[in-house]
Amino acid sequence: MAGRISKMKKAGNPQMDSGAIDDLSQASFQIYTALSTLGMDSELGLINLETISPISENFLREKLEARFLLWNETAFRYSKKMVDTHWETISKLAKKLIEKEIVEGDTLLKLVGKKRTKPKIPKVL
Repeated sequence: MAGRISKMKKAGNPQMDSGAIDDLSQASFQIYTALSTLGMDSELGLINLETISPISENFLREKLEARFLLWNETAFRYSKKMVDTHWETISKLAKKLIEKEIVEGDTLLKLVGKKRTKPKIPKVL
């Protein structure tokens, strides 16, 4: 998701294109899996809808959709905040990748620096 947000920041919303589609695919898949299979949602609880779907395809469908949209919006807001916070570093790395195509570990460490983050899971999830 951060890839798409970075493209939007660089080009501006009106010029948003279909780039970074893999980011969206991965984010959507991971959110859906967390909700429907891994029991990671505070409201849906410890469930695996994959085992229930042969019994009823509509079981918790509306609730799953609402929670999916909430998780997606939360991920978007968090990713946007991270992109805005680290925009200078992202820009440097993007320029280096355009120049070299591959950035090795030592070069990456020089560009990004050694950072430790401990992301907090929002209470709404």
